[in-house]
Amino acid sequence: MSELPVGWRRLPLGEIAKLGSGGTPSSGHPDYYNGSIPWAVIGDLNDGLVSHTEKSVTQLGIDNSSSKVVPEGTLLIAMYGSIGKLGITTQAMAMNQAIAFIFPREDVVTRDFLFYFLMSQREFLLRSGKGATQQNISQTILKAWDVPVPPLGEQKRIVEILEEQLSRLDVGLASLNRIERKVLQIARASRRDLIADSLTMSGSEQGTFGDYFKPKYGKALPKEKRSSDGRYPVVGSAGVMARTNEVLSEGPTIVIGRKGNVGQVEYFEEGCYPIDTTYYIQVTDGWDLQFLEFLLDSLELKNLDSSTATPSLRREDLESVPLVKPEIETQKILLNKLMMMSEGLSSIEEILNQAKLNASSLRRSLLNAAFIGQLTKEPANV
Repeated sequence: MSELPVGWRRLPLGEIAKLGSGGTPSSGHPDYYNGSIPWAVIGDLNDGLVSHTEKSVTQLGIDNSSSKVVPEGTLLIAMYGSIGKLGITTQAMAMNQAIAFIFPREDVVTRDFLFYFLMSQREFLLRSGKGATQQNISQTILKAWDVPVPPLGEQKRIVEILEEQLSRLDVGLASLNRIERKVLQIARASRRDLIADSLTMSGSEQGTFGDYFKPKYGKALPKEKRSSDGRYPVVGSAGVMARTNEVLSEGPTIVIGRKGNVGQVEYFEEGCYPIDTTYYIQVTDGWDLQFLEFLLDSLELKNLDSSTATPSLRREDLESVPLVKPEIETQKILLNKLMMMSEGLSSIEEILNQAKLNASSLRRSLLNAAFIGQLTKEPANV
């Protein structure tokens, strides 16, 4: 544990703040819900101001449960699942038992200082989580958590610097995300345009997916037949899940997401085992396997989702999709161009991802420096 600057103290959170947690009104009483009191769950916490909650409760629900209403400006922290997720209320609200509320002793520590300190501790809080199904921490752990406490004036300076620097980082990350979305839009449009050009090339056939392929349903595979070192990939709608020595489709195969990740397209040259959330087609002569993957991906089959609940793709909808089949030599020419596009896109994505990692690392460094006294050079007047 690092030595603190002169004038700082290390105190347990329970000594410098009052903590409590919420509760859940009985779901068997409809009159406890859909009232005028916002009721926060972990999904409502956003590491910022909590101005809206998906659910609400009535005063009757509060009176008949352990849930409590806290005032505007209260610091909240998740104790279950997304341990350490934070929020600050913008209005009076209640919360469930997975969230703790924190009332700092204002003569010792400010709310905003505690907010950023707890943000800096998230990784450590996560490591303290216990539970077989869902990781959680208790109020006992939170109350015993050591907090480095500088004088109040120093706390104010630390918060001001953090807010300025983190705000700049957030602006930069937002710009990176906009650039990434734009690059992906341009890449998809360019890919579609290139494939659409094949329609005008001599020898290209026009038909439907069903004219060329008869998609088959994947089949469930027991877990005991899955491993990490089998010969064939086990493929679900989100991609490869494991491996197996069983095979459902031998030879060149395209797998298409049927449920969940609808329209996800992947190809396998030497066979695979598509499970029951997918369709698969066995690729015949006249098609370049990798070109066909690009072609199907460009069709954005996810837009064929016909469900209102669980995403799903009907076979009849898939079979009716218009499909062009260029001559095999044309497919190879187009594939080379598509591969060059993909390589360029991968390079750009690598640069953007590295920039995001750098920003994340800088954020951690700023937070770490703040709470060992390295963010401010001189002590503030208190």
